[in-house]
Amino acid sequence: MADYIDLTNQRFGKLLVIKKSHGRYTSGNQFKSTWKCQCDCGKLVEVDSAKLRKGHTTSCGCEKRNNKGSRFQDLSGKKFGRLEVIRFIPINERESRRKSWLCKCDCGNFTQVDPVKLNTGHTSSCGCLKQEYKDIIKNLNRKYNCTNKRLQSVYFAMLDRCYNKNNRSYHNYGGRGILVCDEWKSNFDTFAEWAFSHGYNAHAKHGECTLDRMNVNESYCPDNCCWISNKKQQNNKRICQRIEYKGEIHTIAEWAEIFHIPYSTLYNGIKRYGKSIEDYINE
Repeated sequence: MADYIDLTNQRFGKLLVIKKSHGRYTSGNQFKSTWKCQCDCGKLVEVDSAKLRKGHTTSCGCEKRNNKGSRFQDLSGKKFGRLEVIRFIPINERESRRKSWLCKCDCGNFTQVDPVKLNTGHTSSCGCLKQEYKDIIKNLNRKYNCTNKRLQSVYFAMLDRCYNKNNRSYHNYGGRGILVCDEWKSNFDTFAEWAFSHGYNAHAKHGECTLDRMNVNESYCPDNCCWISNKKQQNNKRICQRIEYKGEIHTIAEWAEIFHIPYSTLYNGIKRYGKSIEDYINE
C-alpha cells in the first residue's frame, strides 16, 4: 500500500499532475516526494508534493514571468510635475537595471525615471527645472551678492508644498487652496526683495527666521507673510489648541512657558484629565 497521498490527475493552479516521480533528497538529507506535472503552457516540471498541496507552486514559472511588473502601480498617463508617463520600459531597453518608466517632459525631452522617484516627487522634470532654478540662483547671487542658500530653499519649499501633489505637506497647503501670489510665484527676485526689506536675516541661527503666514487660511503674499522664529510659528499652527485665561489667549505651549510649567505636564492635564490653567496656578 502506498504511504503517500495520490495526487495523480489532480490540478493545482496551472499544473496537472501526471504521475509520481522518484523524489529527491534535500541538502539536509531529508527525502521529499515529487510529482511530474504538466503546466497549461505545455512545459513538464517536477514539483514537491508539499508545495503542490499547500499552494506554493501553481505553475512552471510562466505565471510569474507573465505577471512581471504587476506588483508595481501602473503609472501610464499620469503626470508628475512636468513629466507625463508614457509607458513601462522593459529591461532590454533600460539605461540601467532599475525598473523605469519612459516620461515626456513639458519641454519636449524624453527621460527614463525610477517609479519611486516619481511617486515621492524626487524627480519632476527631465532636468530642465533644475537648470531654471540654477539660473534664478545665479541672478540672485549677482543682484544681492549673496551666496546663502537658505532663502532659496525657503522659496522653493513654499512653491513645492503649494503646487506639488506629491509633497507630503501638500494636503495642508495646496490641497486646502493655499497658493503663492502671482508676483512671487513667477519671480524669485520679487520675493527676495520683499524678504530683505521685511526682516529676513540671512545670518540668523537655525529656526530663528522662518517664513510664516499671519492668517493660516490665506495664501502666501506680501500682506500675509512675516519672518518669525520657528517656535512662534509652531504655536500659530491650526492644530494648536488656544486657551483663554484672564482675558489672554495663548496655546498650551505658550502658557507652559509663561507659568514655568513643564509642557508635558500641562498638556496631559488639560487634554487627558480635563484640568484648567487655574488648577495648576493654584497648586
